[in-house]
Amino acid sequence: MRASFFRLPTALTNSATGTAWLVFVALSAAACGKSGDGGTQPIVTPPGFAVSLSSSSLNVNAGGTASLIATIARTGSFAGTVNVAAEGLPAGVTAAFSPAAITSSVTSTTFSVTAASTTVPGTYTFTIRGTASGITDQTASASITVLAQPAFALSLSSQSLTVQAGSTGRTIAQIARTNFSEAIVMSVEGAPTGVTTQVVTPSLANDTTSLALTVANTVAPGTYALVVRARSSLADRTSPLTLIVTPPPDFTLTSSAATLSVQQGQSTAPATLTIARSGGFTGAVDLTTTGLPSGVTATFANSSVAGASTTLTLTATSTATVGNTNVVVHANAPGLIERTVTIALTVTLAPGGFTLTLTPATLSVPQAASATITVSIVRTAPFSGAVALSLTGAGTGVTATLNSTTIAAGATSATITVAAAILAPTVLSSFAVHATASGVTNQDAPLAVTVAASQASMVSQHVLVQQGLGMALSFSVLQAQLQVIGQSVVHGVGSARACSTMPGSGSVQSLPIGVDNSTRTGFYWDQACTKPYILSDITSFAEDVNHQVDVAATAQYFSLTGAPLGTLRMLETAQVTASTNQFISGLGTFTPATGAPPVNMGISCAVQTAGQTIVPCSGGVVQNFASLGIAVGSVTPLTLHLTALDAPMTFDGNSAVLMTGANNTLTLTAPTHSTLAISGGTVWGTSSQQGGTGTFSLFPALPAGWSITDSQHDMRFAIDFVNDGTGNSTGTVKQISTGSVLATVVVNGSGTGTATWSDGSAAAITGWALAN
Repeated sequence: MRASFFRLPTALTNSATGTAWLVFVALSAAACGKSGDGGTQPIVTPPGFAVSLSSSSLNVNAGGTASLIATIARTGSFAGTVNVAAEGLPAGVTAAFSPAAITSSVTSTTFSVTAASTTVPGTYTFTIRGTASGITDQTASASITVLAQPAFALSLSSQSLTVQAGSTGRTIAQIARTNFSEAIVMSVEGAPTGVTTQVVTPSLANDTTSLALTVANTVAPGTYALVVRARSSLADRTSPLTLIVTPPPDFTLTSSAATLSVQQGQSTAPATLTIARSGGFTGAVDLTTTGLPSGVTATFANSSVAGASTTLTLTATSTATVGNTNVVVHANAPGLIERTVTIALTVTLAPGGFTLTLTPATLSVPQAASATITVSIVRTAPFSGAVALSLTGAGTGVTATLNSTTIAAGATSATITVAAAILAPTVLSSFAVHATASGVTNQDAPLAVTVAASQASMVSQHVLVQQGLGMALSFSVLQAQLQVIGQSVVHGVGSARACSTMPGSGSVQSLPIGVDNSTRTGFYWDQACTKPYILSDITSFAEDVNHQVDVAATAQYFSLTGAPLGTLRMLETAQVTASTNQFISGLGTFTPATGAPPVNMGISCAVQTAGQTIVPCSGGVVQNFASLGIAVGSVTPLTLHLTALDAPMTFDGNSAVLMTGANNTLTLTAPTHSTLAISGGTVWGTSSQQGGTGTFSLFPALPAGWSITDSQHDMRFAIDFVNDGTGNSTGTVKQISTGSVLATVVVNGSGTGTATWSDGSAAAITGWALAN
């Protein structure tokens, strides 16, 4: 037996899908036996069919359909109908064949699948089975892939845009696709008037595009609801978009004054211009003006305003155009709209006026001196009236006085006298002259005064002269009071003293005349008891067992003409025994009848005893100088050199302490027989005294005189009697180093006269006291 292989026809091996046809291979075995020709029997193809698919895989979207072609290839004598069905499809996928029964004249059918939208995406294997009567079933397998339902989502990078009016804001639209590639059309809906939208890619196949919203300056600030829409064959997708419009950069300009008025030659009060910024604007605003009338200028405190406000002042010249006009203030900032404000300005005619000047406006005045300043006014038409003047200000030790408080119409000047006190401090004092007149602007002028130290101290001149005059008065008082005490003690009560002459000059008697009265005594200029000089009244008299006498006396002083000079009140103590401790001392106050400041004085001396030629004394004097603002005082130790009771005497003393201080601060204390003290104030210097005088008489006999030296201030005061009968004296203050005369004194025995100082001023002397 032999196997034979037959070559298959080409048509049985060709397949468009690559799926093998069912091949029937006929195997024959050679018959054992004899045959006549030795050949083979023919191959017979059995009836049947094959199933093939146009694709081995199928894709379908959930909710969609897909199809492929199933082909029936019959073999052999088979020509019957083939029924097809699908097996193994996933849940949610249904199949349909068109036709489902393939007759002999048909070789293919369309296989369609429909996937429900709920079908779970994935890849599945299914089978198409062909069945025919009497024929073995034939199958073909393929895969089906269920794809997700086509969709897309819309989102924005920012769903809220804040855009300043006049600016543009942007957001990004993003598309998230699912099994979908169709182009999508983008748009923005609901934009208010003045807001324009731009989609960079209105129809996009990619996933992103930019949306631009441009807001005009005219759009009112506020919140607006917009919608971004994405359109395609699928349902539209939308996303809300909130647009917040904020004000644009801007500012406003306002003025505190809507109207201003100014006279020719004057300026308005400053008007405040306020800048209110908004919309984030922080820049500077530049200001200018238009509409100014001729002769009027505008001045800004700051014309480029970085802050919130500035001021505007309008100034009119004396020839500025009179009338009403509108002044416009313009405010500008780069890129912003100009803002303006209008101020109604009225320029009025000047009523005239005047200017005020002082000549000089600054002044240096020496201590104890004065100077004159001229106050001048220049009127401007039509003003021609009177101008009232006043002074303000004060300085320590400096006074300023107007000679007239009005400059009359037609007059142009007045004067001011500035005086510096003798101890005025050398500091600057400020005064001001105020000038006023009806209907015109008041004027003021400052005056600066500096006190200069005097080259020759006026203080020292006053101190030396008053010390000398005080000593003279003290000596006179001592002489007179010794006579009073002597009258009372030696003669005693009931022993009236008739008119009798005194050594040197003058006379004395008890009062009333011819009556025993030891408590009242009169002293006279002449020796006939007709011209009273002192009328003394002992108001208190006491004597103890040790013969110490305490006396209180009041004395009236008269001039040569009989005019009252003043009153002296004195407290005295005398020791009048034969012991060596005899003394007399007193403290009193002389009050001039002229109203000049009182003089406080004291004296203390040992009483001369037999054989005693040196008598210790001390004298003190204190006086207030109200106009100078100071008090002057001194206590001077003296040593009297005697030869006889009725003989002239000389004296000397060293280290007298000169004192100055405020008024009423210097005080003399009650002396003992050896001391006399002064307290208060400040030490001015020291002095020494020397000279000669008559014996203890009312008036010293010629020659007589004494001097006081103040080396510390380079000065010496000397006084000399020139008439023993009247007590007339002359004195000088000289500068020791040069011999220059700084002051002169002329005084009579009654204590009246004149002192002339180095600055040319003069002071009255009354009752042996300086009147000033």
